[in-house]
Amino acid sequence: MHGMEAVAAKDKKPRGPDAEVSLNVSLGELYRGATKTVRVKRRVVCKGCKRGWPAADSARCRRCAQCPNEIANVKVQMGPFVLQQQQEVQSDERCRDDDFELTAEVEAGMRDGDELVFERMSEQSPGSIPGNLRMKLRSSTRGADEVFRREGDDLHTEMAISLKAALLGFSRSLQHLDDHEVYIDRRGMVTQPMQTIHIAGEGMPVRNTSPSRNGTLHVRFVVQLPAEPSEQALALARALPDD
Repeated sequence: MHGMEAVAAKDKKPRGPDAEVSLNVSLGELYRGATKTVRVKRRVVCKGCKRGWPAADSARCRRCAQCPNEIANVKVQMGPFVLQQQQEVQSDERCRDDDFELTAEVEAGMRDGDELVFERMSEQSPGSIPGNLRMKLRSSTRGADEVFRREGDDLHTEMAISLKAALLGFSRSLQHLDDHEVYIDRRGMVTQPMQTIHIAGEGMPVRNTSPSRNGTLHVRFVVQLPAEPSEQALALARALPDD
């Protein structure tokens, strides 16, 4: 049994290094979740094209170039002893660059810097097992996504309102990242400049929770004052009490 284990350990192929690529995603895609197709290029070993094999001179194999040098165990004579050591040797295999597509499933609630792992999809090398391809998410804001800013599982945004709305109250809808409307009702309420309200359940989806839940949406109000004093503004100012 121990002898078989020793043979298995000796024949076990080393694992090659992992590769990393970036995948640009919008904040809306991180909110909704998305399926994206990504083109990837990697080196693959041309099967059946090894030097000296019957197909090595075929049209298919002529499209392949020599693979990078390999690390092999070679026997070295040192005096009366024969030792085994690793050396870099020329490869008999042929390789080529392969351009292919991967389908990336971006889950709702994922974050900038999260990784999608594709096992054994890194570059191939003769005599080794390919490493994993790690696809790192890079969040970018563009278009409607620029309205929102993410902090953890929460979202932040600003809403501009008039002085009249700040004093007398208002109601308004805010379009969210998946186009659903968030209704804000402040009728009969005074809104202070830079006041922030907090709406639970309207932030980013929180991953790996059961039942599913969302973070909080924070809305800060920016009161727009008139550029120049009008008669109506002056009349309103006279009607207000002094500080």
